[in-house]
Amino acid sequence: MSTFMKLSNVMILGLVFVFFLSSCDKEHVKDYYVVNKIGKSIGIEHQVWGKSNSFDNILPNDTVLIYSDVYYEGTVGVDDDRLSDAISDLNVICGERTIEINESSWRYDKVGTYHAEYYLFIDSTLLEIK
Repeated sequence: MSTFMKLSNVMILGLVFVFFLSSCDKEHVKDYYVVNKIGKSIGIEHQVWGKSNSFDNILPNDTVLIYSDVYYEGTVGVDDDRLSDAISDLNVICGERTIEINESSWRYDKVGTYHAEYYLFIDSTLLEIK
């Protein structure tokens, strides 16, 4: 066997070993909350993995869990991937207005090694920007 083949085999084995060290089968949880910080009720429309979902009546000062993503395979820990996560196409309905919310508006909090929480604070500043 040539030196190149030996090095290739060692590199492949090393990559497989690193993959298994960095993968994890623990329960990972990402919770997505909407917090209504304006003085009236709002509605939320959004997609979860491409399927429509909505909440019609989020009261003032309420915090509502709109989705909990639970998975068992991945890297150790939970990463902030708000731009490529389960939630997309988020719209806030406030009276007759429908306001599209940018994915980067979520706040990411790492609660534990395998648990993260995302918060979207709906306030007058966020709604005026749109």
